[in-house]
Amino acid sequence: MKRFQFQQEALLRLKRQLRRQAEIKLWQAQHKVNQVKARLSSLSNELDRLSTIQLAHQSERATWSWCLGARALQMDIAQTQQELMECNQSCESVRADFQKIDVEYEALNSLRINKWKEYRSDIAAERQMNLDESAMRKWLTGSNDHEETELDD
Repeated sequence: MKRFQFQQEALLRLKRQLRRQAEIKLWQAQHKVNQVKARLSSLSNELDRLSTIQLAHQSERATWSWCLGARALQMDIAQTQQELMECNQSCESVRADFQKIDVEYEALNSLRINKWKEYRSDIAAERQMNLDESAMRKWLTGSNDHEETELDD
């Protein structure tokens, strides 16, 4: 009985490994985006908090202090927004790479599954043929024994 062999087994294993690595990179990129979004939200909340405090204290000194703090926060927010754009672009690039590798992996895996089904079908047909031959031999042997007993009578 022949053994199952898939010619591209090594390539399939490599694609599976590359797919897993791409999946990890995608998760890391998404995690980075979420971290930057959280930092941006925190900075925006801090700016809102400072605005609320400034409105409550309308003194000249508080206004000056608020302006300095607000300006620094606005610069941080602008930098964080730029970082978020870069992270989103990076995430999309990683997602595209993952999808490409995933398609290649799925195609090879589908091919392997089809080859496996074909192999199982061939094995089943071979077994059936062996069973049919065995049954035919038994039947022929049984017919010959039956003919010999008729001749003896």
